[in-house]
Amino acid sequence: MRRSATGEAFPGGVLSGRTPRIRPWVRWAPAWCCAVVLLWACYDYGAFLNPSRPATAIAVPALGLIWALSLLLTRRRAPTATGPRPGLVAWSLLALAVFGTLSAAWSLDRVESLVSGGILFGGLVFLYVGQKIGGDHRLRASALLFVATVGVIESLLGIAGFALRYWRFAVEQDGALAATGTFGYANALAGLLLLTLACTGALWLEIRALSTPYTRLPRPMPARRRAPLTPTVFRALIGMAAALQVAALVLTRSRAAGAIAAVLVLLFVIVRAFRVGDDARHRRLGIGLTVLLLCALVAGGVLIWREVSPQLAVSGLPPSDAEAGTEELVPMTSNSFRLKTWAAALEAFHERPVAGYGLGTFYEAYSPFKLGGHTAYAHNVVVQHLVEVGTIGTLLLLAFLVIAVTRPMKAFADPSHGARSLLLLGALAFALHNLVDLTWYFPALFYTFTLVLGLMARPPLRASAPPLDGTSSAPVVCSKGRYG
Repeated sequence: MRRSATGEAFPGGVLSGRTPRIRPWVRWAPAWCCAVVLLWACYDYGAFLNPSRPATAIAVPALGLIWALSLLLTRRRAPTATGPRPGLVAWSLLALAVFGTLSAAWSLDRVESLVSGGILFGGLVFLYVGQKIGGDHRLRASALLFVATVGVIESLLGIAGFALRYWRFAVEQDGALAATGTFGYANALAGLLLLTLACTGALWLEIRALSTPYTRLPRPMPARRRAPLTPTVFRALIGMAAALQVAALVLTRSRAAGAIAAVLVLLFVIVRAFRVGDDARHRRLGIGLTVLLLCALVAGGVLIWREVSPQLAVSGLPPSDAEAGTEELVPMTSNSFRLKTWAAALEAFHERPVAGYGLGTFYEAYSPFKLGGHTAYAHNVVVQHLVEVGTIGTLLLLAFLVIAVTRPMKAFADPSHGARSLLLLGALAFALHNLVDLTWYFPALFYTFTLVLGLMARPPLRASAPPLDGTSSAPVVCSKGRYG
């Protein structure tokens, strides 16, 4: 059986510390199939539209069930084996998925509730995949490379579509061209890039932590062969990949995604500035950046209020422009549209405050109360869950999100956990972005988000660096895939 440079059997016994009785590629075949489904979902508009949406909602949980059964059968052969245990993040997501699926019993659209519940179960599968490999540096680097590569490909398609004005990868919104990649929606591409940029930065730090240069990880590098990519060249490639993704993020014209990314990066620098030590220079830098951040937040709030306040005084859609002699309605800005949608959604929530109208039924529940145009999404994941699954489901959602970002929060200020800090920034950015948008409801993006959450598992503690020739055969004791 092939072993990595650390002597670990790949990939079947990576976290269990044992050699499985079946071939590793057989055990991991469902996980690789999930990766293929994720790539297909990204290509097909993020699996946001039918028929790819229900197909994805069925395929990923089915593959996860097959994988779980194979792992269970293998563990019966070796009762002493240990693997990643489901932590509070997994349990909270499982509770949300179960309750959302059960909401089909009282749903306005039972089929859509079942499909939406299947997507949540699919996210649980990707969360477990991330936890399964998140405790090993080499496997985590391979997963980060996979996600970063998806981001680079989408960025190239978005930039090319923007430059060529090709409708498949760029669309015109509010009179301006915006890059969309294969998602057909600019903010969806922006949501993906928030995650892939974090994975790209984490990959750079993971490569530095590895004892050998990157070369077809996780295969061992023979001592007689030189690595095809030196660390310097590989870091330069990662820098180019990050630059491409930043350029694509700018071309999406997503103000919310850009603002959230800027605020989180600035907050990250502020926290690190105060954690460096007693250096007065760093403290002054932290204080100055804090003042700058507060001023930017106040200025942004004032600008948004000045934009939406005139239209909030109008009930429903803005009136037509009589002076221009046209019957067309004056376009409503996206910010005022969101605020009116939230107000109408809360009115619908008051009708069924406990269990809601059923997962995935926002359109049916919102329509009688609408203040603006028809929409199937509230552009706010919390408000939408209030309508669809009521107070119970919303509390489960908040528990999942809060636990997911607070348990690894100590890594945010610890310089020794740089990779986990960047992954946490990406997860935070995605969650905050869904307070003003709908990227949560793209299965491809939700699966990527849960995979990133799983990759934040604490890495194993190594007593000494492994030899470079790959001759070691002692297994490494790995973490249980839980957040630290």
